[in-house]
Amino acid sequence: YTPDPVVDFIVRGTDWLLQKHFKIEHGIANPNVMVLDLATGTGTFLQRVIELVYQKYPLSKSTWNYHVSKQLLRRIFGFEILMAPYAIAHLKLAHLLKQQGALIENTQRLGIYLTNTLEIAAKKSDLLLAQFVSKEANEAAEVKTDKPIMVVIGNPPYANFGMMNKGEWILNLLDEY
Repeated sequence: YTPDPVVDFIVRGTDWLLQKHFKIEHGIANPNVMVLDLATGTGTFLQRVIELVYQKYPLSKSTWNYHVSKQLLRRIFGFEILMAPYAIAHLKLAHLLKQQGALIENTQRLGIYLTNTLEIAAKKSDLLLAQFVSKEANEAAEVKTDKPIMVVIGNPPYANFGMMNKGEWILNLLDEY
């Protein structure tokens, strides 16, 4: 858990750095800036990112709805390894967007994935729950390999961090590094 004032400071600081040091107009609200929270938990960092974008673009409800549908959802991502925080993040962000007047279409989803950030993908399975987890991990793998993520934000998990993440994919990246 990261206290709200710390989350706010990190998100506003990232926004400031994007504008001042990288000369990116509108900072974190720029439609070309892709954001990833690699240990999203209940989605507090992504919530603050969405709130900041909403504050920077004082749009009508229909325009905000269009912005969310066509731009925001395609550029904000989160990875979470535990089911409960993953579900809470979906509920929290969907509720926030609804409060702001945005409607998420049935064919769209929030870019929060149930996956281990440090693993590339899950194996296919015939079990229903395993199929869901495998699909999530494979969609997350697309984010990991195909999206030009510019901002990685959030608070990494500390407990057992070294023991949990000994996957081949991340170890190969570390060797290469």
